[in-house]
This record gives sequence, C-alpha cells and structure tokens, in this order.
Amino acid sequence: MPKSHIEIIRAIIDEHNHSIDTDQAREVIRTIRDNIASDNDDFTIDFDGNEYRVINEGVIWNTYVDAIKDIVEDCYDLKLSNIPDFVAFEIDWEKTAQNAYSDGYGHTFSGYDGSEVEAGGHWIFRTN
Repeated sequence: MPKSHIEIIRAIIDEHNHSIDTDQAREVIRTIRDNIASDNDDFTIDFDGNEYRVINEGVIWNTYVDAIKDIVEDCYDLKLSNIPDFVAFEIDWEKTAQNAYSDGYGHTFSGYDGSEVEAGGHWIFRTN
C-alpha cells in the first residue's frame, strides 16, 4: 500500500482525534486508494461520520482560484455576462486569489473549522 494512503488517514485521525476500528480504516483506505488510482485530484471521504475533502497538492492552487472566483461572483453578483460587450472589463482571478489567501486554504475549503492538513501529497479539509 502506498505511503500516501496511510499518511492521509493518519493526518485525519491526529488532527481530529478520531478513533476508528480496523474495518472502518480499511474502508477509508480503499476509498482513498480508489480515488488516487483513478487520478481523482479532488474527492471526499466519509470518516467516522465526518466528511473530508481531499485535494491533490498539484491542483490545490487552481482549485482555490476557481473557488475564490465562485465566491466573489456569488457575493457580489459579478456576472461578466451582465456587462455590455463594449466595456473592456477583466478580473485578474489569479491576483484576486493571491489577495484573498492570507491564512491558508482552510478558510475557503473547510466549512467545519477552517483547518487544513497537508499529508501524502494532498491537502485535507473537514467539511462538516
């Protein structure tokens, strides 16, 4: 079994003080393994009744930029389709995400407590 699978489950256990039996651990490891084997870079797992979002470190920044774009558009009703064609208007989403990134990814991805854990080449966020 690749070390990353164990690192991810260990990080969740350590960060959120879970106790889990062998059968539960096997199921979580299987879910992690299947998602990683399928090159799924952004997936959720159920662990001890809690949901965790796991994002590959290779795509975390782009995923973050997309999330910031969605948040800004939703909060400020910025729909580029509402702007007439003759108006030259472009938002630098990369710069916007850099400006928003002050305390890490957790405040955006972890609706539970804003925490983030990096392990096994992935970022892990509790979402409920």
